[in-house]
Amino acid sequence: MNKDFVKSLLTLGTTTQVVRAMEERRAEILKGIEDGTIKADSDAMRELAELNVAIGDAGLEVGNE
Repeated sequence: MNKDFVKSLLTLGTTTQVVRAMEERRAEILKGIEDGTIKADSDAMRELAELNVAIGDAGLEVGNE
């Protein structure tokens, strides 16, 4: 994920806020690709993959896998 975006996540107070911000970032990237304002290159695909993994893992609790 983008370094500045990760820094902004660290300022959020709850897991819910972090997950929401990641979902919004993912939607922003997907919309940008659709609109042609973001190139669907390896960097964008890598960030989408990282966001998908992070969002998917947010619901897991340690020892409850």
